[in-house]
Amino acid sequence: MARIDHRTPEYNMTANPAHLSGVFATTQSYNEFMILPCDYQTTTPISPPRITRYFKDTHTAVDRMMQIFRKSREWYSREMNRSSMHSTIKKMLNTPEQAQYLTDWREMVLEYPHTADTDGTKIAYTENEAKGIADRQTTTTLGKYIKRHAPNIPDHVLRDMVMLSVAEVVLTHNLQEMIDAVQQGPKSCMQGNFDVHPYSVYDPQYGWHMAVRREGGQIDGRCLCLTYEGEKLFVRSYKRHDSGYSQSDEGLNAWLEERGYRHHGDWPQGVRLAKIWHHGNLVLPYIDGGSDKCANHTAYLTIDDDGEYEGSQQNGYAEDCTSRCTCDSCGDNYDADDGVWVGYHEDDQVCDQCANDHYTYAYGRNGRQYQVHNDDVIRASDDEDYHSDYLADNGIVYSEHDGEYHPEGECSLIDCTNEYVHHNELHRTNYFVCLDADDEVYGNVGDCWQCAADGGWYSNNLNSEYYAAAVDVGSSLYHADCLPEEIELHCHHVRQYMTYIGN
Repeated sequence: MARIDHRTPEYNMTANPAHLSGVFATTQSYNEFMILPCDYQTTTPISPPRITRYFKDTHTAVDRMMQIFRKSREWYSREMNRSSMHSTIKKMLNTPEQAQYLTDWREMVLEYPHTADTDGTKIAYTENEAKGIADRQTTTTLGKYIKRHAPNIPDHVLRDMVMLSVAEVVLTHNLQEMIDAVQQGPKSCMQGNFDVHPYSVYDPQYGWHMAVRREGGQIDGRCLCLTYEGEKLFVRSYKRHDSGYSQSDEGLNAWLEERGYRHHGDWPQGVRLAKIWHHGNLVLPYIDGGSDKCANHTAYLTIDDDGEYEGSQQNGYAEDCTSRCTCDSCGDNYDADDGVWVGYHEDDQVCDQCANDHYTYAYGRNGRQYQVHNDDVIRASDDEDYHSDYLADNGIVYSEHDGEYHPEGECSLIDCTNEYVHHNELHRTNYFVCLDADDEVYGNVGDCWQCAADGGWYSNNLNSEYYAAAVDVGSSLYHADCLPEEIELHCHHVRQYMTYIGN
C-alpha cells in the first residue's frame, strides 16, 4: 500500500479543516482551543456533538494532532501506549528551524516514528493504514527517515540532528579521565609518552572539564570545556579521522551548544591553569585558540596575552618569552638573538623572516647603508639599492626618457631642460645631438639646427648659451661665421653697396 495521502477522504476525515490548518512545529497553539470529536468511526455528524477541549497553554499543535489520530485509530493508540515518539523527531516537529524542511508534518505524526525495539540506533514507523492494523512497522536509520520527509534538508543540519541522537557523550570533570581521552582519542600533538602529561594543567578546580564522545566503546571525539564567570564555553573539538588528522567534531560542537556552551576563538584572559614544574621546566600544553601565553603567579598560571610563557610547543613544556621580542613588522615573537635592526638609526627590530622578506640593505641618508623597507628601495642602473627618500644624497638621478634611475655621473642634462639622459641612450638613439663635445652638453634634435659648413649643432632656443642664428642659403643653413667664400664675398659687396647708397 502506498504512503498515506493527506488528500484522500480517509485521511481528511481524521480532522476537520480547522484542525488541519493549525500552525505546526511551534509551541504556539491554536487561537483558542481544539474541539476534538469523540467518535471518528462514522461519517454521519454526531448530534449533539460531544467535544473535548485542549487549551492553548497546555498543548502544542503536534500534541493535538496526536490526540486526534489516537482517538480515530486503534493502532495509533496502541503504538502510543507501547513507546514514546522518537525524541529527535518530536524535537524536529516543534523546532521551526528544522520543521521548515518537512513536506507534510501531519504525515510524519501519523507514522508515529519511535526507537526500534531490535536496534536502539534505528527508527521504526508505521508506513500506512494496512500495516498499522496488521501491527507491522518499518525499520530504517534516523537519517534516511528524516530525509524521507525532508528531502531538501541541508546536509549539515541533518548531520547534527543524527549526531545529537546517536552520540554517546559524557562530560567528565576527572583529570585522569580527561588525559585518557586525549591519549586514546582522536590524534593530536598532545599524545605521547610524557613524564607529566601537559593536560595536567587543566585542573578541574579552575572550571576545566571535557566532553567525550564514544561510539562502539571507542573514543571518537573530545573537546576541552570551561566554566568561567558563569559562562560555559569551548574553543576546539577533535574528531577521529581516517587520514589521522583530527578535524573539528561538528556533532560534538552541536551537542555542546545544545546544552548552553558557546564556541570561542580563544580562552578568556585571566583563566587559571595549574602551575607544574618538572626538571626545571614549566609544564604547558599546546594551547588551542588565539591566546597561548600565560602569566606566572605564586600558585597558578593565567591565560594572559602579556604573559612570560607561551604554550606553543609540542614537547609539553612552556616556551620562555622573557628572552623573546615582538616583531615590529609582523607582530610575531622571536628570540632576541635572531632579530635584525632596521632603519637609519637602527632603532626598530624585526624578526629574521621579515628582514629577509621585506627589507633590503641599501644606501640612504648621508650615503650610509642600512636596512630599508622594500617599499622604499630603488634599484639603479649600477645594480645598487638606494633609499628612495635620499637619492640626491647618493648622486642618483631619474631619466624620464628611459624611466630608469642612474648615477648622475653616467648622465647628461639636456640643454634648457631639467631632464637627465643616460649616456647609453644618448648614443643609441637619434633624439639628441651634441652641442658641446667637451662639456657633453646635448639638446633635443627638434630644438636644434646643424651648420652645413662645419657640421656643428646650435640651439634654436634664445635662452640657451648655445643659441645661434641660422643663415639660410638656398636649401642649407649656415652659421654666420661659416659662410662659403663666394657667399661671404657677395655679402661684402652688398654691404658696400648699401653703405654707398646710404651716403
